[in-house]
Amino acid sequence: MHNIKNYLNINLTVMLLQRVLLAIVSKKFELGQSEVSRYGVCDDFLYSEYLADDFEDLNQVERLAIMQIIRTTINSSAQCYFKLLDDGEYQYDDFGIDMDSSELDDFIEQLTPED
Repeated sequence: MHNIKNYLNINLTVMLLQRVLLAIVSKKFELGQSEVSRYGVCDDFLYSEYLADDFEDLNQVERLAIMQIIRTTINSSAQCYFKLLDDGEYQYDDFGIDMDSSELDDFIEQLTPED
């Protein structure tokens, strides 16, 4: 029996976030074609339609966490983007990610916890 009181595992958290980032980047074209309102999306269509196959190697609990992270990220960013546009902020008009693969690898490396 474990006597763990703190269930925040930084390695698990970073792994989940890295996997979400890689999946979103790899499917950015397909995701960019989807309509998301200023309120976000209430279902898991984007996850199941475009991203689920990127997480087939994870177990069920990890996939549930990934799905919740993606749902929260999409909904929060859609609401934030609406407010930015409403305030006249247009610096995010280009929806594409302009990083080449080496820049993306460097960015992900920064997210990786040190042993």
